[in-house]
Amino acid sequence: MLKTAKYRIGGLEDSGEVVYAIFNKKRIVFSGITKPGSTINYAEDIIRNIAAIEGIDPLIYQWFDLQTHLGYHSREPGVFSFSKL
Repeated sequence: MLKTAKYRIGGLEDSGEVVYAIFNKKRIVFSGITKPGSTINYAEDIIRNIAAIEGIDPLIYQWFDLQTHLGYHSREPGVFSFSKL
């Protein structure tokens, strides 16, 4: 099941939003769905917010940022990669 979380964009008033899912109770994958802000640049805040929502210790999970054409305009739809954090 996909859930959503917000993250702050540096010192800006704006915030971004990610969707995320938990797999095998050990891995969490998130991906940005709004602008501004690159999720990889704000991963610490994203992880902190997801951990707070889920009531978990972030250090016992593996975290992955799913990067798609929405955040990387040079990519074609359907082309993606993961960054393990």
